[in-house]
Amino acid sequence: MIRSFKDKETEKIFKRELSRKLPDNLQRAALRKLRMLNLLCLAKRGRI
Repeated sequence: MIRSFKDKETEKIFKRELSRKLPDNLQRAALRKLRMLNLLCLAKRGRI
């Protein structure tokens, strides 16, 4: 799992909270990519 975030807005997107600073379409794409990164982290640790 992703342990920490440098940016608060990125963390909001990962937690599926609405970010007022970023457009909706960008948030959807960012969430998709963050989920991919999270799955990769889990797979590397042998949790999948």
